[in-house]
Amino acid sequence: MKRQLQKAQLVLKAPKRGAHRSGASGPLAGMLLHQDGSRHAWVPDQKWDLIVTMDDATNEHYAMAFVEEEGTRSSFRGSRR
Repeated sequence: MKRQLQKAQLVLKAPKRGAHRSGASGPLAGMLLHQDGSRHAWVPDQKWDLIVTMDDATNEHYAMAFVEEEGTRSSFRGSRR
């Protein structure tokens, strides 16, 4: 509808936006960290959680640790590293 009205010159086109809107910034390393925990029998007869802390932008792994149970302490340990 808008295009048809603009084509018939019944509605004016909006002015172009400024240069500050020209490019979207890409993902920045360290901006968003992702933590995930997964319980699995990583070692026979043992159930441990693997806690992984990684960068969402670059997929770089900052920390990985086996813990008995995922929790606040394991999350802070991954963030500290």
